[in-house]
Amino acid sequence: IFFCSILISLFTGFSTLYASAIDPDHIIRPFPKMPPIHRGFVKTFYELEGSDGGISRSDELDVAFVDHETRYTFHVLGQGKLPKESLLSACMTFEMPTACSGYARLKLHEADDTSENWIVHYFDMPPADKHIGRTAFEGLIPDTAYDFQIGYRQTTGVVDEDSLDWSLSKTYSVLTPPEKPQDVCSFVYGSCNRIGLLPFGIKLWRSKESDMFQSVVADIVDSASKGLETDAFISLGDWVYMDATGNWTAAKTFDDMMKRYDLVHRTAGTRALFETFVPVYQMWDDHERWNNSTTEIPHSRLARTAAGTRAYDLFQRPQGPDTPENWYAINDNLEGFVMDLRSELSPSTNRAISDEQMAALKDWLSAPERADRVKPIFMSTTALMLQGDPWEASPEQLSEILNYIKEENLHYVAFFSGDVHCGKSALWRYVEEEEEEVGSQPLYIAEIVSSAFHKINANKAGLLSPTLDLSSEGGPELSAVGKFSPTTLEDHFTRVIINHALKSIEVIKKDRHNTVLIRTLYNLETGAVTALDTSEYEGASASSSSD
Repeated sequence: IFFCSILISLFTGFSTLYASAIDPDHIIRPFPKMPPIHRGFVKTFYELEGSDGGISRSDELDVAFVDHETRYTFHVLGQGKLPKESLLSACMTFEMPTACSGYARLKLHEADDTSENWIVHYFDMPPADKHIGRTAFEGLIPDTAYDFQIGYRQTTGVVDEDSLDWSLSKTYSVLTPPEKPQDVCSFVYGSCNRIGLLPFGIKLWRSKESDMFQSVVADIVDSASKGLETDAFISLGDWVYMDATGNWTAAKTFDDMMKRYDLVHRTAGTRALFETFVPVYQMWDDHERWNNSTTEIPHSRLARTAAGTRAYDLFQRPQGPDTPENWYAINDNLEGFVMDLRSELSPSTNRAISDEQMAALKDWLSAPERADRVKPIFMSTTALMLQGDPWEASPEQLSEILNYIKEENLHYVAFFSGDVHCGKSALWRYVEEEEEEVGSQPLYIAEIVSSAFHKINANKAGLLSPTLDLSSEGGPELSAVGKFSPTTLEDHFTRVIINHALKSIEVIKKDRHNTVLIRTLYNLETGAVTALDTSEYEGASASSSSD
């Protein structure tokens, strides 16, 4: 055993060392730990002075473009790796790499593969950040195909970009969203990815013979073959559990927390999901730091909270510095508001969110261009069928949101959430409206819950209720009686198809074998709820007329 351990120590990292020795320094390597993560698009409006409709170029933008007012910024994230130090590395005569540097390039798909057509970006991959780096390409034309490559160098010096060798780099296809959102959009979402570590590094994984995210990939490919593109993959909290097996084995340092991310990102399913290059949007809940985390941090958990926040910022914050707050809006073919119910949660002051987030949410809901469209609001925990701990801490703020929807007569609002380790859907209506005389159009709110990708502990199915009474907090009374779906207890993910023209939401819940568990069509205009045949699932079915 002693002799074998010596051999392992000698040759640990030999392959990466050998590669560093024989590969020229200008080769762009693929990311070793995980594929690049497509961090989505940010819509920007530009006004070009003196444009006559011809080709224009701005020094501030990456791509030459035809005169459009709408542009997109494309964000992407990657992680490099240095060779590990070993007894063998100490015997090497060549200089060991000491840093990683990221490179990415993009061109119009129709353009020739010549250097002048590629826009090349260099980006830092700091050792302190575990060699994670981000870059963004600005000024991209709507509804346009681009070719994209990304990788890194184990660099000890500067290399001119014209001499970079991209032969090992995979080419990804990037299709920017349309200038204006279309009538139909679709996304896959879920929450609670409870994978962790037991003592001595033993992996905890409830595989049940299949990987959930490989099934997500199969669904994405399946839907595309039927003409339905996936606009986003959305994770609504607990993407990583720092305390999957309890507090006694919890990750409490930044290094340990990064190992939990590595555990998740290096699984075959997660790698395959990132390889689809579908835009990934995420929001944290509590387990990215510690169970039931809030802004009121015990002194014993200050360092742990800071480490969890830093790890989240590196891996999950959608557009890094371009997302200055944790809450944000998705603004491409899928439009939605993603709420942050953790970093502003203060139970002692009865606050779930800040005044700034509340104002931003109201502005987003009441925007004139959104008046006749479905309005998705994403939140980490349930609001209506069960008040998760943020709303339990502040029923007054939940009441404020629901009162605002009613007072402003904001139709077609839909809540998407997770957290409760089971799945359910409901169509809610204000009780006082049901008692009023018929005259105005009824106001419905959909609530769709999808949890969990992987779970261990018991679900909260027994706590979910089809009635909600907030009158004691100055809020409304709502009911989903008769429009309360069966409960999904299996691990699952949810495919959502929104049809803005029909004011409908199709909800398809699938298990880890990509089998449809339940399929329901909700009409936010008529209040109709239609159970659809799971055996006849077609990817683009929401384009058909609703009940």
